[in-house]
Amino acid sequence: MIMPLSQTHASLDEWLSWLEQQHPKAMDLGLLRISEIAAKLNLLHPTPLAITVAGTNGKGSTIALIEKICLAAQLRVGTYTSPHITNYRERIKINGQMVSEKRLCEHFAQVTQFNEDMTLTYFEYGTLAALSIFKEEPLDILLLEVGLGGRLDAVNMIDPNIAIITHIDIDHTEWLGNTREAIGKEKAGIFRSNQKAICGDSQPPKIIKEIAKDLGTQLSFMGVHFSYTEYEESWDWCGETVHYKNLPKPSLRLDNAAIALQGISYLSEYFSISQEAICQGLVGANLLGRQQFVDSRPMKLFDVAHNSQACHALAERIQALEVLGRVICIMGMLEDKDSTASLKPFESIVDEWFFPDLRVSRAASPHKVVKNLPKKIRDRSIIVDSVAIAWKTALEQANDGDLIVVFGSFHTVSQIFAILGPQEA
Repeated sequence: MIMPLSQTHASLDEWLSWLEQQHPKAMDLGLLRISEIAAKLNLLHPTPLAITVAGTNGKGSTIALIEKICLAAQLRVGTYTSPHITNYRERIKINGQMVSEKRLCEHFAQVTQFNEDMTLTYFEYGTLAALSIFKEEPLDILLLEVGLGGRLDAVNMIDPNIAIITHIDIDHTEWLGNTREAIGKEKAGIFRSNQKAICGDSQPPKIIKEIAKDLGTQLSFMGVHFSYTEYEESWDWCGETVHYKNLPKPSLRLDNAAIALQGISYLSEYFSISQEAICQGLVGANLLGRQQFVDSRPMKLFDVAHNSQACHALAERIQALEVLGRVICIMGMLEDKDSTASLKPFESIVDEWFFPDLRVSRAASPHKVVKNLPKKIRDRSIIVDSVAIAWKTALEQANDGDLIVVFGSFHTVSQIFAILGPQEA
């Protein structure tokens, strides 16, 4: 394999640009190629204990909550998540801290040395580099977020002790199928024989239970084996053997926190995790672009919601804010998303829409998006040339009591954060 970069001097941006060009497809699901290289690098068992998290929505939030609780319990934690919003280094963290650019580049170089003939995708290179870094660390637990689906995702070459499926919705149909049963089957591919698994979906596909039964996986369901009760200022969580009362509300969604606590209840079989650590972790957990509320004038709300399920949840959050002024939305989606279904929950609660051109290869044309929307939304819509123009115009038009909402894609939110800068984001 010819490396066109100077491996000792290439920057992270140069590496990432090079990695994007190495495979003819952006996605090439399957474990054969990456597992072969992982075996050469001895990466298939990087830590004593691993949790893999799949799901249409809520993966990153669930991992962030588990991570913070584990860190509060003085455990050593590695996390691998995707995609990133402002910096690739967000994907790989050791004890809550992003790894350095230098270290990332060194491990990209190491992976290429063991990859002589096969072409790997951008995501596969990143997964191998992450596991290579984790192998060097004395970690207690590894938290892995599935990139797409589950069964054939690169992350699934690692055998998890605990597998979590957060929620299931119709998304990525080109790769996963167009029914909840088909998508559920792909996500349940992370289950392992005689290990534990969690499903946080309130109406899970039947196939998930069937796969768990066939494998002998101990599967727990939200509303059956664990549940939660929300109060105005606090919440309770109830598992099969543990009941936590008067917990502080996290900034992330409460249903994801409930899923995380079921994961923590399983981890308590290996480690001592107190209720004090749980409370500390709940308060400390946050994640860029996940219903991220900024209480300024005007108020702002950033969310990477890009499918019907996530958009319903975002609409509920907007209504809960009881905005005194107008609700102004900036929305940009990718072309493989059902924008009409995703925008339906906002039909009666948004006063003005901005649809920018995302200027990325897979972006949906804002003209096509608006054309297919109900007249009530079309009449309140403005198409603009970029996210930057949409943001500038929305700020100029907004009054102190208004709310500006940015959502639709990681690309949309990341472009706003690039304008704001790291301190404001």
